[in-house]
Amino acid sequence: MPQSDYLIDIASETKFENQNDAYHKAYAKWRMAENNRFGYKFTKDIREHAYAYGQGFEQNDHADAERRTLRDCSSLIGGVLLISSLVRIAQAYFDSRSGHLFTATSLELTGHINKAQTRATVALSLFKPVSMLLCIFLLQFFLRLPRPVLFPKGSKGRGGVSMCFLGIIGGVSVVCYIFSVFMSSNYMALPGGLVWCDNMWLNVHYFLSQYVVGAVLHAVFLNGLIMQSLRQFGDSTAAIFTAVIEGIMAVNLANIGTHLIIGLMVALMTVKSGSVILSMLLRITVNVVFFILRFVDYYYPAHEGELYTLLICITIMALALFSLGRLMASDRYEFTVKQGDTVMPFSVKMKIFFTSMPIIEFMTASIVAWLYIVVA
Repeated sequence: MPQSDYLIDIASETKFENQNDAYHKAYAKWRMAENNRFGYKFTKDIREHAYAYGQGFEQNDHADAERRTLRDCSSLIGGVLLISSLVRIAQAYFDSRSGHLFTATSLELTGHINKAQTRATVALSLFKPVSMLLCIFLLQFFLRLPRPVLFPKGSKGRGGVSMCFLGIIGGVSVVCYIFSVFMSSNYMALPGGLVWCDNMWLNVHYFLSQYVVGAVLHAVFLNGLIMQSLRQFGDSTAAIFTAVIEGIMAVNLANIGTHLIIGLMVALMTVKSGSVILSMLLRITVNVVFFILRFVDYYYPAHEGELYTLLICITIMALALFSLGRLMASDRYEFTVKQGDTVMPFSVKMKIFFTSMPIIEFMTASIVAWLYIVVA
């Protein structure tokens, strides 16, 4: 019996849904590289036993290889995320020295502002993009994900699905806004803040840096680097872990619920579309919806603003329901997410990932950052 008939290389045989051949080839090559300890690879012997010279018959241990790789990935991701938390603490310290422009962990600045406030707002708005750029650089420096994996385009013929996802994420954003209104910002706040003052240049700068550039960088970091590297442990695992990380990165405990919901929806839609470019558009859509609803609430008088907000919410929800109906009526679309070629139960993966010391340090630093912002 030829050796190739009973030896199966997990890395080369694994196929991911909604991805093209270039993605599969690049991912397999990355995982199979000998010097890559962040790539989960294992040669599976389909016979009952494998003979090792000098050691007799041994059982192949598929789970051990997966466990080691997941532990290495969690240590790397946690170490990089720790930097983002430290930068957030530095941002809070700068805010306390420049006049307390933060409301919770977001900038809230309206009406007339002076030059000092303008300079402080510009500086504060740059902390998050700069920290994301630093995290992206460091994580990619160690992971070295190939371009087709870092920026997957997905398989052809997914344009209609992507448009439906954009409509649905708008509806999810409206639902989060409604919950924040009825539950109060103490339990489910909206991220992003609002800067709308008499300095139009500052308004444009803040909108682009936080709602556009920030969304793109978050998509690259979370749905590109982190989620794509974790897909080797199963798509559902990668999506859930990415959403939890995004929730913790929010720092503000009141924002965690919103970030978890948005993060999980974006992660699942990225898997089902196969495109990180779509995740960028999804995040920009969420930010634009939040901005519009916040702006209407601020700019118009109470009763007039409530009417306009209601009309906007109804319109967006109608588009979301229409998009959802189109997806459900499509014979080519399935809502289920494939788990992938993995042997460890999800509970074991979660224990390994979230109990690694760098991840614990990241979570601790995020709590410290939130407490410092509240106290300061």
